[in-house]
Amino acid sequence: MRKCIIQILIVLAIGSRATAQEIKLNRSDEKRSSYILTENFESFEKNILDSICKEFKVIKTRNFRGTNLYNFKFGMSQLEFAVLGKGFKFDTTFNINQNGINKTFYKGDSLLLVGFSIYSLESNKMNKMFSQMLLSAYMQETDTNYLNQQNNFINLPLKSNSEFWKRNFINMGYGMSYAAKDNPFYSSKGFAIGFGYIIEVLHYIPIFGGAFFGETRQDKIAIPIIGLSSLFFWKKVIYGNIFGKKTIEGYNNLAKMKYKIPNSIIE
Repeated sequence: MRKCIIQILIVLAIGSRATAQEIKLNRSDEKRSSYILTENFESFEKNILDSICKEFKVIKTRNFRGTNLYNFKFGMSQLEFAVLGKGFKFDTTFNINQNGINKTFYKGDSLLLVGFSIYSLESNKMNKMFSQMLLSAYMQETDTNYLNQQNNFINLPLKSNSEFWKRNFINMGYGMSYAAKDNPFYSSKGFAIGFGYIIEVLHYIPIFGGAFFGETRQDKIAIPIIGLSSLFFWKKVIYGNIFGKKTIEGYNNLAKMKYKIPNSIIE
């Protein structure tokens, strides 16, 4: 299959046009999609798509204007992907040279675009990463040479929930730094970690200062209690169950699935 695949891991819009003169991408979609060009016109086998859906824990599908969209979650994020498949013919001689592969196509030759496009409210960077993940999963199913080259992939060690909770108890920023460290799927790491440290410090003001700036005896007792209650809520619910736990859960789900993680997501 390797000789059939021209590995041009660039972005693709569903509405793209491809001729011998140009391959024009829709700008609005180009940063959320990845694809390969192949001379193999066999259909995208259902068992491959089923396997990908299982590993990415697709929870539902829907049809939008004739396109099937597959819904899955990652941490707190809700994402959908569409399978891209578009055949086209060259109308004149055309040469493709990228990633060390050089091939000439002639008038009447055909190629098939195969890939994935991600739709979500996340950043284009995150969408692009997941489209690369899906494309890599497809190639691992269809190209043994790609699968057997270890330098195509990176290793993601599992993260420990108990370690996160221990660090989160000490300081929310410290806990989030563990969840986000070496986690390529987590955006805005600096903000989340820094905000955790700030919120933690702000809670110490009423906890330790309430006894001094409370006007009445009741205030001196109530203010530290309110501060402690709020800090517990932030540690347990906001930075614990919502941010940290879901971040680690999503990361570990990807790290444990049968598909290897492509190094293209960190390039």
